[in-house]
Amino acid sequence: MPVLNTCSKLHVAIIIDLFYFILSLIEFHPKLLGLTGTNEEVHTAAKAYQVYYSPASVDDDNDYLVDHTIIMYLINPEGDFVDYYGQNKTADQVHAGISNQMIKYKHRK
Repeated sequence: MPVLNTCSKLHVAIIIDLFYFILSLIEFHPKLLGLTGTNEEVHTAAKAYQVYYSPASVDDDNDYLVDHTIIMYLINPEGDFVDYYGQNKTADQVHAGISNQMIKYKHRK
């Protein structure tokens, strides 16, 4: 199951944030699970997955940017970490990596 985790902090424009978050879920994959949480929960998750995020200040229009790690983790059906793919990987490289890991997993059984 694909999972998207957002590190956006809650602020005045939360309805707009949720709208874009939901649109992102729909656009990426119909089975995508979206996760977020309190600031403490987001911090704990970021630490566990060794990623960083640093929100910028909100401007007069309530626009803001969140500087963050962009990475995809491949987790096996047992919930174990298998591999990761950063934004430096092409779609073909990600596809090949996932395909290879699926073959390894199948032969492991």
